[in-house]
Amino acid sequence: MAHNFRKEFTLSASLLLGTLLVLTAGFMWVRRDINSHNTAITQNRALIYRQSHVAEALAKLKQDAPFVKRYEKLIDNLLPTRDKLIEFRKFIDSISHLKQVGAAMQFQSTQVQPQAAAAGYAPFFLEATGGHSELVAFLKEIEVKNSRFIVDIGNVSIDPIGSGTYKVVTTGRVFFTEEKTTP
Repeated sequence: MAHNFRKEFTLSASLLLGTLLVLTAGFMWVRRDINSHNTAITQNRALIYRQSHVAEALAKLKQDAPFVKRYEKLIDNLLPTRDKLIEFRKFIDSISHLKQVGAAMQFQSTQVQPQAAAAGYAPFFLEATGGHSELVAFLKEIEVKNSRFIVDIGNVSIDPIGSGTYKVVTTGRVFFTEEKTTP
């Protein structure tokens, strides 16, 4: 009987250990499978979240399209065309009369043509005479306060020519774009 007991104990222990080993392997496989499904679910949720935001952004862009067209037109009109630079001389004359300054402006012969990502510009030479405060107001009006033209004033030379009267000689650039063609 002791021999039978030992045999049955060994057989029962082996079955128990085998069952535990199979169950442990099964649990490990199920755990790894659950983790891989969890990772896939998390990635899919993140993708759905991003796609829903893309769809919302696209809907918002479609909704804002009429506003964009309006601002696009304003931006296109920000720079004058080369043909409108004829009005720049009249603009300088009107500002000089308004600020009580004598001014003479002349375009230089070389122009830089506009490119796809950069505006073109026409260099000019400007000579003005007047009182100090009037000349300062005149130059500020041309370069800073001006909304019709985008102007960059470069080298400035100021010389006194009389009692309280000065002469300003400067070079500058006025920017322009090409005429927009509608398809």
